[in-house]
Amino acid sequence: MKYTFAVLALCIILVVNSTKRIQLSCRAVQGSEVRGGGEISRAKCPRRTTLVSCGINGWHNIGGTIVRPSRDNVCEAELSEDVTTTQPYGVAAVANCCRFPIAADAESLTRLSSTAGRKVQAECPKPSSLTGCTVDYDSGSTNNIKGSYAGKAILKRDERNTKNTCTAQARDGSTDVIAGAQCIKLGNSKYNLECKAVTKYGTRDDLTEANTCPMGTQLLSCMTYSTTLTLDDWYIKSTGPTCYVQQDNYENQYANGVCCKLTKTGKKYGGDEDDELFDYVISVDEDDEEEGYMFVPVNQEMMSVANNSTSMALFASVILLLVIGFGLYKCCVGNNGGYKRLATNDNDPLLTKV
Repeated sequence: MKYTFAVLALCIILVVNSTKRIQLSCRAVQGSEVRGGGEISRAKCPRRTTLVSCGINGWHNIGGTIVRPSRDNVCEAELSEDVTTTQPYGVAAVANCCRFPIAADAESLTRLSSTAGRKVQAECPKPSSLTGCTVDYDSGSTNNIKGSYAGKAILKRDERNTKNTCTAQARDGSTDVIAGAQCIKLGNSKYNLECKAVTKYGTRDDLTEANTCPMGTQLLSCMTYSTTLTLDDWYIKSTGPTCYVQQDNYENQYANGVCCKLTKTGKKYGGDEDDELFDYVISVDEDDEEEGYMFVPVNQEMMSVANNSTSMALFASVILLLVIGFGLYKCCVGNNGGYKRLATNDNDPLLTKV
């Protein structure tokens, strides 16, 4: 009997203290376009948002992207230094900025490769998660970037482990590049950010969150890797979201990104101290208003209905477990598991199958 109720208690604990997924509110922010050789475009995330990835919107002779550790919330994109004023080329940095729950204590970190080279890697420190990967020109021949990707190998299959590693590569040994791992560290152990790397062979906006990311995850970054021509741009678009990639002649390439899921472990009902973590999302602070950012309001009535539905479903689950437990008790304990007692000559009870 004690084992039956122990199992029942464990089931109830698993239902009450379960994990819930939290939808992140993200927005692509584009910096001003630059057209001079060696010039840098910068995109800064608005207040109360965190930089999760950095892309480039360009047209020929790009110098790549980078997030400098001293400016972890700023995405930089560079135009090749040999571009002249007569050439109609330009680049703009594109930062993907997300709002995390305040209680998650999210921190944006950047780790650059220790050296520059044709193929280099950078890793996110534990316990952070890799959400983006940058490649930036360092020296040698210009307009010679092959691309970047999460993980230690670019694979054709839909999803893979990021290995918390960013790999950046030049087309040949005449160019050195720098890899940049974009990382998110959560200061609250109740929250967990689980990420997967994805790849789709195609061009332009063929890679979307809907057709590539594992179910329940969000597309947080966009990179690309080419085996043929020179790259023009790679950046995440808020609509979709979509990973937009382009190279000369719009030829196919290995568009890739990182899809993540934020979860929180805690009580499903009974007064959660984090119920109002996203209150600030429904208001527009002064900085956002001045910069022209507007976030979609949360429908509180719909949230209330959703919360009530969840509570009712959990309550029904608990009742079902109680009924099952009672049935097990009656069957296996209260009725001696389907056996009846018999008396022997020495008055010792025996059990025989009914």
